[in-house]
Amino acid sequence: MCKCVCRIILFLNLSALFFIFCDVCASAQVTTTEESTGPANCVYVAGNPDMYPVEFYNKKTGDYEGIIPEILEKVSEKTGKDFIYVSGGRRNRQSRLAKNCQAEMISAHEAGKINPENIYLEMLVLTIEREGKTMEVYVGFTKIASQELIDQISSAMEQVCNEELTGITLSYMAKSERPGVPAIYLVIAFGVPFLLSVSLSGYVFHLRRQRKTQKENAMKDPLTGIGNADYLEYYFEQVVSPQTIGLYYLAYVGLDIEQVRQYQGETEAEELQRYCASLLSQYAGDEEVAARLDEGVFILLFQSGNDENAEDRIEQLLLMLRTYSNKFSKEYEPVIHVGGYHLEPDSRCDMAVFSARQGYLYAVKNYKDYTLTNRKLLDDAKNAPLLHLEIQEAVKKQQFQMYLQFVVDKNTKEICGAEALSRWENPREGLLNPGKYLEIMHDAGIIAQLDFYILEEACKQLVEWRQQGLGHLHIACNFTRTSICGEDFLPQFKEIVEKYEFNRKKLWLEVTEEFLADNAAAILQNLLECKKMGCYILLDDFGSGYSSLRDLCDFPIDCIKIDRAVLRKVIQPKGMALLRAINTMAHEMDMEVLCEGVETEEENRKIEKIPCEYIQGFYYSRVLPKEYAMEYYRKYSEEGTGNHPLSPC
Repeated sequence: MCKCVCRIILFLNLSALFFIFCDVCASAQVTTTEESTGPANCVYVAGNPDMYPVEFYNKKTGDYEGIIPEILEKVSEKTGKDFIYVSGGRRNRQSRLAKNCQAEMISAHEAGKINPENIYLEMLVLTIEREGKTMEVYVGFTKIASQELIDQISSAMEQVCNEELTGITLSYMAKSERPGVPAIYLVIAFGVPFLLSVSLSGYVFHLRRQRKTQKENAMKDPLTGIGNADYLEYYFEQVVSPQTIGLYYLAYVGLDIEQVRQYQGETEAEELQRYCASLLSQYAGDEEVAARLDEGVFILLFQSGNDENAEDRIEQLLLMLRTYSNKFSKEYEPVIHVGGYHLEPDSRCDMAVFSARQGYLYAVKNYKDYTLTNRKLLDDAKNAPLLHLEIQEAVKKQQFQMYLQFVVDKNTKEICGAEALSRWENPREGLLNPGKYLEIMHDAGIIAQLDFYILEEACKQLVEWRQQGLGHLHIACNFTRTSICGEDFLPQFKEIVEKYEFNRKKLWLEVTEEFLADNAAAILQNLLECKKMGCYILLDDFGSGYSSLRDLCDFPIDCIKIDRAVLRKVIQPKGMALLRAINTMAHEMDMEVLCEGVETEEENRKIEKIPCEYIQGFYYSRVLPKEYAMEYYRKYSEEGTGNHPLSPC
């Protein structure tokens, strides 16, 4: 036999081609044009001019011919739709037509020849052996092929009988030469026609199943195997009806996966997410949906009769998720928060997710396990764009004010300093807490202006205290990552501080431990320079899980501020042991310790047993306006350490 021997292996049934092409094209005729456009009501095909006998361009007739074009003619007769092969010629223009979405269907092509980003759906339809080499033939659909069109042609495809398919195939098998080129011998294995007629009917079903599988795979999260965002949106429409929408809640489950990844590694981060996905899938009942939306973000669409029952289900879910550490003997407990939202009559999937996320964000900021989103949280989220504009104006008009929360000496219970915080006197909404504007200011790139404004106000207060004979009091100022990593941090910091006369050791700089993970070199350099000026460095939120113990060695830290999340564990023996261990470690490294978030009598009694230096929290002082803070200080000092009047926020 000649080298150009081509054997068509028909085990993959040409019904496959049928199914696919019927999905894309339909017409009373199949034609070819050299143009890349044509009538709007036709289905356009990007053909392969050089894949004889599957598909090829006949230069004599100016048309695409072969097995696929003839199958399309049968389909067009049944659907009434016209197929047009565009950009007809000897040059293969499939890639360009797919990229520019100038055709609904990309006809016969080999795997990898068309950029996957330009193909909406791709199917293997035929395998050819040519000159001893096996070649797989695919067809694909571009993004402009509507699902309605695909479904319509699929239905019509099933009406094409096996005899027609067999006839088309055998017709090209019987031909011994291709127009314009030397003869090609087609060797057909004995019994193929019989196998073809037997298996063709089953292949339409196979392709339909293959197409369904591909669609399902497109909606599957590759890491966990559960549904992804597309899956959630699709099934949201399936299970939630106008009659049942009032029964549904959507839970936004967020894991601090970056913390796990940073300190436990990528493998552990993936295993934790797979575990959560498995639990959610098991927890979801009939007519309920579980999906993974993003890194560390999962959704559970569930039914509940009222808010109380919904909260019970969320609490049960959290308990299940938190079994991970004990079940697999892990040395850490994953940080998990949940936001819940009760669907309203007009709720769409995207809006329901947005609404539940507001509850999640509130839970994170307020150290809550979960929060059901209410109208106020939604109104706050909707007002964010307006606040964005108002904040920029507020910075210019200096509408921000410095507030103070006092810190007490743990042993004497005397006030020894304060933390400087900000509040915004909004002309429209009144006094706003930082949670309303800090994130917006960060996104707008103006957060550093607020940091340095509060720094200057703190310096003024230190001067005032010195003049009043209260020079022993310190003030701690918070600096965001944007500020302390900036190239102009030191010049601005020095310019402000050097304008005022006070004991530099009474100016405390608070940096959150998560900052140390990023831009470490820049932060270290800036903190060392501040230390040279005599300032006191305080590491905030210690125990929230972002820093490593190595950071305590590398950075010039004078004091660690233990996060309230650790303090909340003191009611458990292990929690007390952890708190003692942190204190012992800090003191061994010549660092002081401040316990923040002390709010109750019980927590205060527990802290009494810990050898820390400072205490901060609502139990001793709430966040006070600067003017009222001094009145509170005097009253506190006069009444003695045994009495500490709580003041308004």
